[in-house]
Amino acid sequence: MKWIYPTNPAFKHELRTFKRYELTYSTKDVRVYAIDNKYVLKESNNMVQFLREIEHGTRPELRRGVHVRIHAYWIHPKRTSGMYIMDHASFGATDVQRTITAKAYLKSPHFNPATFFPKFRSALQGFYRAFRGFHGDLHAKNVMVNLGPKNGLKSVVIIDYANIVPFINNKNSEANKNTSVNNVQRAFKALPTHGYEEYPKRSGIQVKWVDDIPVRSNVDMLHKLHDWKPLRVIEKPPSKRRVHPRPNTPADH
Repeated sequence: MKWIYPTNPAFKHELRTFKRYELTYSTKDVRVYAIDNKYVLKESNNMVQFLREIEHGTRPELRRGVHVRIHAYWIHPKRTSGMYIMDHASFGATDVQRTITAKAYLKSPHFNPATFFPKFRSALQGFYRAFRGFHGDLHAKNVMVNLGPKNGLKSVVIIDYANIVPFINNKNSEANKNTSVNNVQRAFKALPTHGYEEYPKRSGIQVKWVDDIPVRSNVDMLHKLHDWKPLRVIEKPPSKRRVHPRPNTPADH
């Protein structure tokens, strides 16, 4: 098996230090293992998504301790499967006692909006600065929260870079970045109150399918949420009158 080291060939020496592998996630196409709470090993049979993750996870703009970077990968000679090793969301920090999703944190008794939202905003700014594009699937399970002693919030990390969509107009990338940060913040601030797992259900964020992957598009967010009403209006409870749901239709890029 020949590993490829896209950013640092010396990482091959790090491979020899790995001791404990813990299976954390498994489907018919994907298996994910935590390695010593410092790295993550992902095995995948979904090559379309896998190659996207390799493309974006090895970008030179990604910063150590801020973005989860891919350090090594292997692709089957027939290109039917692959594996890669990337940073754990805790980056192996010794003062991090556990790492959970924002979905779990926002619903936990330890949730502190005064510390979470500034750190989340900083993570969003770092994401848009590095990628100059939209995340494409930024929901509460793709935001990780690192907790220290007594469940104090240490850091917020955005993960899953498979569905990056570049800003349409790079000349306005700073404006796009700032608008996106504000809109994502507003969407996530509705989560603790209303218990939704992703964006608020009435926010207008459409789910579309890209290569059999459901994507909550941040392109839609930028275009549709400029005219958001206050969240208290957006989140008004639905009518009790029975309404037959319409089938989902793909959103335009």
